[in-house]
Formats: sequence, structure tokens, C-alpha cells
Amino acid sequence: MPNKNLICKDNRIIEASYKLTLKEQRIVLMSISQINSLEKLNENIIFIISASEYSCAFGMSEDAAIREMKAAIRLLYDRSIKVILDSGAIEDFRWISKKTTELPNKSIGLRFSQDIAPFLSNLKGRFTKYQLVHISDMKSVFSIRIYEMLMQWKVKRSIVISIAQLKDKLEISDKYPAFANVRQKVIDPAILEISKCSDIVANYEVLKTGKKITSIKFSFDYKDKSGGTNEIKTEAKARLSKLKEALK
Repeated sequence: MPNKNLICKDNRIIEASYKLTLKEQRIVLMSISQINSLEKLNENIIFIISASEYSCAFGMSEDAAIREMKAAIRLLYDRSIKVILDSGAIEDFRWISKKTTELPNKSIGLRFSQDIAPFLSNLKGRFTKYQLVHISDMKSVFSIRIYEMLMQWKVKRSIVISIAQLKDKLEISDKYPAFANVRQKVIDPAILEISKCSDIVANYEVLKTGKKITSIKFSFDYKDKSGGTNEIKTEAKARLSKLKEALK
């Protein structure tokens, strides 16, 4: 039986370019949490999410949950994702191939597309996993996406990504053409929310080529590292306090 709090994705999905609303992201993640990532996914399986499960996971009434779920699945049905394969080829495909509403117990259902199934199941290597609870309080899709990127580097605890790559992954190149806008609207709020809501305290620094900012180095510490020291936990808390002051 899969751990319904565990999210597992092939790293190519973590690195993919796509845009989802917060409610769509939540539906996708709750569905992924039902998959046994070590086994091949039955492409005909319908993943059911009830309003009671959704409301419990994200802190709202069941009536609000079913409204949000129905709105999300209508949008999600038309969404696509752009993935770069190991060969360098770029593929675009749908997230889901079927949606079902008006199910008993205020539930909705979805079936993942045949194309995306191999990136969510039968995973043998190069995949990222994290606990659903660590993103459940986040209100920004950018926070969730950046958190996933960090979780891809759990051991190293840092990642360098170019501004162009980050904007492409988040599909915000047209919306935020200037880095100052990306920093104000995306990066700073995401880093603060990740540090507040998840199991890590995140930080970043800008990297320049000449006088131009071209890349970002994200780094993080665990708030409660198993087997860690009090010094690690104290340092993480201090970084969070400092970050909050810097972003006021």
C-alpha cells in the first residue's frame, strides 16, 4: 500500500515546465500520493479524492473543498506539461486523460495520461520524494515548485539555477520579464513561505556574470534533522528569523 502522505516524482517532472493553479497542484499531488511509485501504474486506474480528505489536508470546510476540487479538475483537464527527455527531445503531454465529478461522498476522480504515468510509477532512480504535509500549508504554487527543486538535492542541500531556466520552469517569462519582478513576486515570498511552512529553512543568493544577475543559488537546512545537533536546529531558526526581517 502506498504511503498517502508521500509524493514521488521522476526528476524530469521536477525539472519540467508547466503552470498549474494552487488548487490544481493540490489535486495532482493528492492523486500522486495514492500511487505506489515502485510498481508500474495501471493506466486505467481512477484516483478518487474526497472532500473530507482534501479539507483535512488543506484546512477548509468540506463544502469549500468540493467547490475547489471541481474547479481544479475542470482546469486540469486542459493542462499540459513540457518535459525534456534524456535524449534531449522535448515532449508536451496532458496531465490527465479523464475526469469524473458528482461522485458519492463529495468526491472527484481523475486518470493520469498514458504519457505521464512512467514519470510517476515504476521509479528506479533519479526521482524525488517528500511528504505532502510539508507543502500542505503553502498558498503559492511557486513555493511548492521551488520546494520540490530543493528536495531534488537533499544531500547537497543547494542548487544553482539560471534565471532563464527558473522562469522557463515556472512559465513566467512573459509575466515577469525583469529579475526585480521575479525576486519581489516569486522568489522572496516563496523562500519565506517554504521556511515557514515546510521542514526546511531556505535561503538564496544571486550570482552575476559581469554586472548582470544571471543565476540563483538556493540553499537550505533542515529544521529538525534526524540525528542532527541542537546547533543545526538553532542555526536554522536563526536563519528564518533573519529572513523574515530582511523581507519586511
